[in-house]
Amino acid sequence: AIILLVCFPGTRVRAESGGEEKAPAVPVEKPDVAGGSGNAPRAEEKKEKKESWFDLVKPCGDLRLIYDRIEKPGWDPEIPARDRLRIRVRLGLDAKICDDLDAKFRLATAEAKDVGKGGATISTNQTLTQSWSKKGVWLDVAALDCHPSAVPGFHLLGGKMETPFHSAGKSDLIWDPDLTIEGIALKYSPKFGDLEITAVAGGFVAMERADAADSLMFAMQAMLKYTLLEKKAHVLGGVGWFDYSATKGRDVFDPYGTNNSCGNTKAGTKYAFDYRLLSLFIEVAFEFDAGGWLIPVTAFGDLVGNTASGVDEGRGFLVGVSAGKDVKLSYCYREEEKDAVVGAFTDWDSWGGGTDSRGHRITLSIQVMKNFSLDVIYITGDLNMSGTNAANREGRYHRFIACLTAKF
Repeated sequence: AIILLVCFPGTRVRAESGGEEKAPAVPVEKPDVAGGSGNAPRAEEKKEKKESWFDLVKPCGDLRLIYDRIEKPGWDPEIPARDRLRIRVRLGLDAKICDDLDAKFRLATAEAKDVGKGGATISTNQTLTQSWSKKGVWLDVAALDCHPSAVPGFHLLGGKMETPFHSAGKSDLIWDPDLTIEGIALKYSPKFGDLEITAVAGGFVAMERADAADSLMFAMQAMLKYTLLEKKAHVLGGVGWFDYSATKGRDVFDPYGTNNSCGNTKAGTKYAFDYRLLSLFIEVAFEFDAGGWLIPVTAFGDLVGNTASGVDEGRGFLVGVSAGKDVKLSYCYREEEKDAVVGAFTDWDSWGGGTDSRGHRITLSIQVMKNFSLDVIYITGDLNMSGTNAANREGRYHRFIACLTAKF
């Protein structure tokens, strides 16, 4: 006998063996995210997330409160020591234009004696004075950085930028750390294992003149850095060439318009010499094991000479050492003859800017908390090494600086 059974969905069928009733499996379609069937193709592909303005632009800055005391008994015994409270504020933006191009923009405080002549070249400090007057803010950095991904380590820089040249141990024999120079630079830093080679070349405008030749600086620097001991130490050395055009017989570089040559030799009111600077520098860094405490140590030296013709006092050098990280102690000794470097661009703190000086600098830096630090600096030395400044015959100089810095 043949028995024909017709089963509808949901009808329970008893197994021939007499076991339990089982419901036949019913296929279930999984709904698509877009509302369609799981067996059907998606209506549209998922769109790539677009970076927002907040992803491409990074704000940064710092605020510094400063106590500054200067004693210059050699200048005039009748003038007492100068005590100042000062501030420094910097606010910038680092912007990613595209994968191969960045832009950097920064405003900073600075002092100016004559309106329209610009802010101070090598200091962003503002003295708290003038009957609580408002303080000036100036354009400090405005630069583009092109770094094509096809050439790793290559940078084309243009605009008003931080100095692209390396300073051994962050020393300031040639450049003050607050200096921002103006022009175009090429920088290339390829790596070959533990060896890194850096080459920098550029042209920069020191003084543009409408009625005479511009004063330009053409510069080159080459450096080798070898890392060892699993990147816990390195040895670095290099050479630099900084050639200023149209300086001899031209107005000194002084944004205040006071004809201050910052120690350099003048002929009347003009520069007496050209400045063609040859620089040699070295830096050694390692970690010192002090009973289980690893202390970073850096020793450094910088030598510079003005090779321009006719220069008799054109040599300078700096040696120093630093130790520590969250608590860091550093020391350096420097000498700069009158025309060793361009006085308008060298360190501001050590002698109030300028050359023709020698002395010691001791710095204690303490990381008080995250992004907040204390720096205590003591500077002492002799101004007027050459003895040519009749108004400053003895020239002993003492300076004490205490800074609280908050970074954000």
